[in-house]
Amino acid sequence: MAAYDGGFGPGSATFSILFYLKSNFTYMKAVQMTRVIILGSCMGGFIIYYQNGFINWYYAICMAVGSIIGSQIGLLVLPKVSQKAAKTLLLIIISALMVQMIVKII
Repeated sequence: MAAYDGGFGPGSATFSILFYLKSNFTYMKAVQMTRVIILGSCMGGFIIYYQNGFINWYYAICMAVGSIIGSQIGLLVLPKVSQKAAKTLLLIIISALMVQMIVKII
């Protein structure tokens, strides 16, 4: 997971949520467990980049604030979305991300 997260970024949380949903967890539990995994991955990346001096603090702070706001909005919306709709939306998102990656490669 961390190799994908560090190499490609978008989609790692989606893959994680889909994994937990396939493992018969509720959507809410899958999101909660994914947040812990992504936090660990991001902290690991931060430590490596910080040690090597590759952090642009302006962008890092802007991205962190955006991530926190988006995460909180997601948690407010999450209880209102059915599990079936969430699975469908996740599959659409992951498909769009794969198409985007293929287009960038070509």
